[in-house]
Amino acid sequence: MADYSGDIAAAREMIEESGAAVLFTREGTGDVDPLSDTRDVAAPLTASSFAVKIPPGVLDKVATTRQEREGGRFLVAALGMSLFPKNGDLMDFAGERWFVLSCDPLNPNGTPIIFTVDAER
Repeated sequence: MADYSGDIAAAREMIEESGAAVLFTREGTGDVDPLSDTRDVAAPLTASSFAVKIPPGVLDKVATTRQEREGGRFLVAALGMSLFPKNGDLMDFAGERWFVLSCDPLNPNGTPIIFTVDAER
């Protein structure tokens, strides 16, 4: 199996130099007690890294409708992430709150290097 540790570190370094800090938050879920009708809510999960916002049309030939209306595409460094972003997560980037719509990892041999995240405000 190939060693991608150099690629992971290089991706983080380049994104950190060109981007800003990002924080992902996933609301905690809990168990419902049917007898007392109460919910035991778990604490939210968080993960931090660095991201850069990609202008519409850079990764694709034509900007998507989602990007044109208050949306954005981000490259997120995977190094140090304790969770993989997914639909429904909240993302705080450069003082703005975003809602994650999708996340596509670049992960050769199951080793995540970067995530391409689509989000909207």
